[in-house]
Amino acid sequence: VPKYNIFRLSEPDRVVIDLKNSILETNENKLEYTSDYIAGIRVSQFKPDDLYDNTDDIVRMVFDLKETDKKPNITMDVINGKLVVYIDDQKMDNITYEKDKQYKSITIDTKVKTDYSVKHNEKSGFMEVKIPKENIDLKNGIQAIDDEYVSHIFVEDQSDYKRVLIKFKQDIDYKVSFEENDDKINISFDNLDKKPEEQEEVKPHINKLIIIDAGHGGKDPGAIGPNLKIKEKDLALKMAFKLNDKLIEAGFKTLLIRDTDEYIGLYERSAIANKSDGDAFISIHFNAHPDKDIDGIQTLYCPAYDSTVKNEDMYPFAEAIHQGILHELGTEDRGIRKRPGLVVTRETKMVAVIAELGFMTNPKEEKSMLTSSYQDKAVRGIVNGLIKYFEK
Repeated sequence: VPKYNIFRLSEPDRVVIDLKNSILETNENKLEYTSDYIAGIRVSQFKPDDLYDNTDDIVRMVFDLKETDKKPNITMDVINGKLVVYIDDQKMDNITYEKDKQYKSITIDTKVKTDYSVKHNEKSGFMEVKIPKENIDLKNGIQAIDDEYVSHIFVEDQSDYKRVLIKFKQDIDYKVSFEENDDKINISFDNLDKKPEEQEEVKPHINKLIIIDAGHGGKDPGAIGPNLKIKEKDLALKMAFKLNDKLIEAGFKTLLIRDTDEYIGLYERSAIANKSDGDAFISIHFNAHPDKDIDGIQTLYCPAYDSTVKNEDMYPFAEAIHQGILHELGTEDRGIRKRPGLVVTRETKMVAVIAELGFMTNPKEEKSMLTSSYQDKAVRGIVNGLIKYFEK
């Protein structure tokens, strides 16, 4: 299978394809070819730059595009071991871009209910969507949009995934949802078009209702610290009270699932949260591991496609909370993990995470988590993560 990189450059408008592991067997550096969109094609044995190792053999093909009002699209296919390039005005199959005054969206059709991830880099303006290859029928290439919101949509293979890169021209507010019945990933967005000096101070988190779930309780002690014998249920409740106070201070509304040492079933906790119509659910826990040297922070969530009640991507929320806590505690990063088997994150309608705030089985961390400094930093991290999430 041919290996290649493709990208598009402007001023002048051109498409560049770098063929990897390739040797040019001609002295000609121009191909006599034109079409409705192509003015000419240039080829050369390319001296590797920072994109490649200096020992790589690269043949570079440059498609010079004609100056027209309509920007052509580029798609790629491999047929009988040959790379086929299509440059025309046909849109990519299974990607739809729609916009009007009230609604703007990009929809990616998948073949089945699927795992996926969405990340948006505010600095570069790129949004990355990754989908397992076997779950989508999508050709590689570049779809030109070039309106006031979107520059282009780029599709490429990356390991076992299809990687979709959307280049936005301005700052955006976005929401991701997966339509299970239609097998569609929908990214709706709007622009943040006011200049900073024109913007009023906006605090989107004000009055958002946060459900605080202190893990375990009553007959269920949770983990027990092997050295100091602290019970997870007691420490989680203490943290829940501290978090409650700081959230109210920051302008949130709150609801505590439990405010005493009582046992509440997992499905009952989810039902309480759903009945409240809350905006976010934070379940506070502490971790345990047979290896006492293991320490650090872990955040657990349930992807929307593994839940019958959720309708938006949970990862951005998990990432905001996780990064907020890590930034404050500066401890080991044990990752953001998908846990569809956990009831309180799967059965709650709102965005939800379980925040594992350290390992009680690690002697040093067990001692630290009992201090006011550690607890206050963890709480501050959660609050900051919530504020950042709702501001986005």
